[in-house]
Amino acid sequence: MVKLAGDEDSWVRACVATNPHTLVDVLVELVGDEDRDVRSAATANPNMTTRVILEICTKGSTPNFARMLAFFHPKCPTVSLVTNFRSLAWEERYAIAQNPKTPDRTLNRLAKDGNRWVRAAANQNLAKLIAAPVT
Repeated sequence: MVKLAGDEDSWVRACVATNPHTLVDVLVELVGDEDRDVRSAATANPNMTTRVILEICTKGSTPNFARMLAFFHPKCPTVSLVTNFRSLAWEERYAIAQNPKTPDRTLNRLAKDGNRWVRAAANQNLAKLIAAPVT
């Protein structure tokens, strides 16, 4: 499996990324793949645990596509969302604003972001929280 994860054919790497038996370390590598389909498949893998997502979020502070996908993921730890809402990359802030686990306080700050897409996403997420029935 590890050898196939490094195959030159992106289709082979995507198949490895979708395999439920793929090791977590291999998934972490594939989330950073150059091919979008491979990255998406790795992110959707059932083995993509909270620990793996946390590892991706904390792997350096340089914005990248893998971090953005991790911030979108419903298993992304709340602490990662709160810690990174000031990211230099608007795409990462947008992903955080979209995540249903992002706390109200963070969403309120993102609703005043300098980027209109981030503001709109934060306001939409806040509106969903307001409209949600209390159980």
